[in-house]
Amino acid sequence: MTDQGDLFGDRLEEVREQYQHILMSTGGRCPVCDRWGKLYKRPLNATMVRALGWICRLAGQGSLWVDVPEEARNRAGTYDHTKQYSTLKYWGFLEHKVNDDKPMQKESGIWRPRPLAWRFLHGQEPVPLYVYTYNDELRRRGHEMVYVHDIIKGFNYPEIMEEL
Repeated sequence: MTDQGDLFGDRLEEVREQYQHILMSTGGRCPVCDRWGKLYKRPLNATMVRALGWICRLAGQGSLWVDVPEEARNRAGTYDHTKQYSTLKYWGFLEHKVNDDKPMQKESGIWRPRPLAWRFLHGQEPVPLYVYTYNDELRRRGHEMVYVHDIIKGFNYPEIMEEL
């Protein structure tokens, strides 16, 4: 029996390379499944940083899980309305709890800060200004690095934690 990898190997690699080129430029349809795809360049912005601060404050100084939709319903002045907080996972700031009990939902809505979130908010570690994603996965990081005060001028961790 012939292995499909042997039968299609060279052609498959050629198609993958062509599609990667398409993804990195203007985007386009996959030559195999006809699905639209594009490599998205996502910038870190002030709204996302404020949402990160909000979630970190709710999580306390530890790594408690935060039910973001529930907290947004119960608290005024939240940062849930833009839904940008979910993209913070691409920088390694947040992780989401596995959605075992709601199979019809993509994610559980329950998140917790990772150690990088605290270091970034305290101005101790820079992160890429841009990340590149495809199909809800991080594909690569940009080269330009930023600190929290580069995103929000005059950022002061204690002040923003009181403000949120």
